[in-house]
Amino acid sequence: MFKKILYFPHSILLLFFSITGFGAAFIISFEKYLILKNPLYTPGCSINAWIDCGKVMGSQYATMFGFPNSWIGMIGWPMAWLTVLYLLTHTQLSKPFMLIAMSLTFPAVIISYIWTYLAFFEIGAICPWCIVSCISATFASLILVDLNRRQGFIQFPIKSFNAWAITLAAWFGLWAILLYIAIK
Repeated sequence: MFKKILYFPHSILLLFFSITGFGAAFIISFEKYLILKNPLYTPGCSINAWIDCGKVMGSQYATMFGFPNSWIGMIGWPMAWLTVLYLLTHTQLSKPFMLIAMSLTFPAVIISYIWTYLAFFEIGAICPWCIVSCISATFASLILVDLNRRQGFIQFPIKSFNAWAITLAAWFGLWAILLYIAIK
């Protein structure tokens, strides 16, 4: 019959955030395409002077590597889908595979936060899809860190979920404060 899927909760959460992140990257890429096709096009996520995807996409930071930054997400998120597939099909996880999968999320999180910072403080506008992508990368990374910790592949000083939740709430609280300061 069917074998028991041991990593189902992690798999479902990782799948949810990777689909969400890919969707955000796809929408950003499509909106960028429409802007390139018609410079007078206003993206649907350009709501006001502060929430303005067009301003973010038109900035010098939107193509830091010579191509739209959203393409990185469109390439990276399918790798998370492979990790989900691996979690759903294996009862014994490979330490090297899981450590590599987790390690690949760290640059995504760091780059997402750098771009979010640039949007807030350099560009002076935010893109809601960029924020969705940043949050998705953060949670995908946390899911893989937690799974690696539970498997004993890494040692982490925070051992309980409550401590994780407090740490995460403090992190997002810090960003909320920065957002408030930037808007004010």
